[in-house]
Amino acid sequence: MAAAFNRLWFLVLPAFAIFLLFFLLPVLALLAIAFNPAKSGVVLFQPTLTLANFARWVSTSLYQQISEQGNWQFGATIAVILFAISLSAVYVYHRYTEMRIGGLL
Repeated sequence: MAAAFNRLWFLVLPAFAIFLLFFLLPVLALLAIAFNPAKSGVVLFQPTLTLANFARWVSTSLYQQISEQGNWQFGATIAVILFAISLSAVYVYHRYTEMRIGGLL
């Protein structure tokens, strides 16, 4: 019984490897880059981590205006698109069930 349970993990390994390679490693790399000190012309990872990048982003009014306006426009656009998709899906579902069960929805 224990041998069969251990063999089942081999089915999970490919999915875990894909998750690790294409999601976890890039997210960790982005986190490392985000806390890396901003130095002009330096692309290598520096061992000293800092919050200066985030402090600069919060303290600059241009970044604040862009993020506030961009988030509002993005949220409104997504809301309108999802409303249109859900409205059309409900319409199609209603029409399909009406034809199938004689209008008892």
